[in-house]
Amino acid sequence: MARQRPNLEGLTERIVPAISLKFVSGNLTITAVPANVANNLTLAQSATDGKFTVTDGTQSAGPYNVRGNITIISSNAADTININLNRGAAGGFAIPGFLSINSRNGADTINITGDATNGGRISGNVILATGFANDTVTMSGGGDLLSIGGAISANFDSGLDTFNMGSTANSSSVITGKGVSLFRANSVNIANGTDPVTINGSVCIDNTLDYGLTNATNVGIISSVTQARIAGNFVYNGGTQTDTINLFGTVQAAPGKNSVINMGQGTNTLNINAEIGAGSASDLIVTGGSGIDDVAFNDNTVISNDVIFSLGNGANLYGFNSTFAVNGDFILNAGNGDDNLGIFAGAIGGDLTLSLGNGVNAFTFAGAATAGAAQSASCHDFTYTGGDGDDTIIYDADSGAVENMLTVYLNSGSDVFDGTQSANDSYLSGYIALGIDVDPDNVIFRSALAGVTDIEEIFPNDTVTAV
Repeated sequence: MARQRPNLEGLTERIVPAISLKFVSGNLTITAVPANVANNLTLAQSATDGKFTVTDGTQSAGPYNVRGNITIISSNAADTININLNRGAAGGFAIPGFLSINSRNGADTINITGDATNGGRISGNVILATGFANDTVTMSGGGDLLSIGGAISANFDSGLDTFNMGSTANSSSVITGKGVSLFRANSVNIANGTDPVTINGSVCIDNTLDYGLTNATNVGIISSVTQARIAGNFVYNGGTQTDTINLFGTVQAAPGKNSVINMGQGTNTLNINAEIGAGSASDLIVTGGSGIDDVAFNDNTVISNDVIFSLGNGANLYGFNSTFAVNGDFILNAGNGDDNLGIFAGAIGGDLTLSLGNGVNAFTFAGAATAGAAQSASCHDFTYTGGDGDDTIIYDADSGAVENMLTVYLNSGSDVFDGTQSANDSYLSGYIALGIDVDPDNVIFRSALAGVTDIEEIFPNDTVTAV
């Protein structure tokens, strides 16, 4: 009768020719030997006893009753590493400690997957380092729940790198006990599959060191604000080229902390359909560089406190014609360049403040008379400041849309303020300064508001009409 091999503590094995295994005090360490031979490595967890079998190619070792951590150091070649987790029918199996994978250089593929029936769990942190070349990391429930008790951190180093979490067709739910931190991840896809992802912490993505690379981050799906749930903040730092950020979901935000998006230099796109700061007084702060920035809020966007845009120079593009709401102030500072805000239909609980800088700028304050407006805009105080250049403001505000004061500084250029379609009581008091210049300005406002509107800096070439 064949003798059963004992499961020894302090065991050192080698799967020829590619890896060495050490199993000490319940901790499993796997190391590529030699370091320049590609590994095709699979760690499979048993559904019956929770033990792990290690396979590299056609060679296998184990099973190992892991009671602590799993550490993998693979080669400088193109490695494939599959971690197949299984909680068992009763849901009691896991990696009790952390999972650490250093795939070193080479175009590596790392898959961390839960069983299609039982799911999988890692009780501690997931720590990833992928080295140079184009690497891909995918984390998925595989059809059931993948649960991470700690945080996820990944350093992708250089290359065109991809991080997927809950983004495959049959991904199922992924839950983390803490946050997700990604360094130099050029393509990030979270909760783009069929099932939700819950991150019980903040999401931080930093691509500031990726010079000349194109970055794209996709969180959630545009049709749902519950597909992606982030209990902390969303923080993004872009690179020097093109950054695209699609933020769809719920960002609960930590009280007193802000969600910050720094798009970096280059031609950038920010598309938000999210509830941000739900239940906390947290702001959304967005910074752009000197390139063309395209920012948009979609219909389901609700910001619990303030929104602050600082977009810098460039001919920026905007999409604010939607049924979005900001419970605090909406502040937009743009640099020099042509800024066309188009139709603004936001419901702003605080003040609406726009400073568009030099250039040919355009803005429409939406009301019932505005063709194609998603809803009527509203705010407490409305302040518009133009720069040197031609500014066109279409003010179609409904009754009481500006609860308190309207203030407009047109400055230099041939400027237009057209309030022909506004209600007779769209604001309580108004101040319009045409600018100290010889360029002709044209101001049209409601005669019913003449008694509460102060118009200054009128020069011979200017036209002021009450209708």
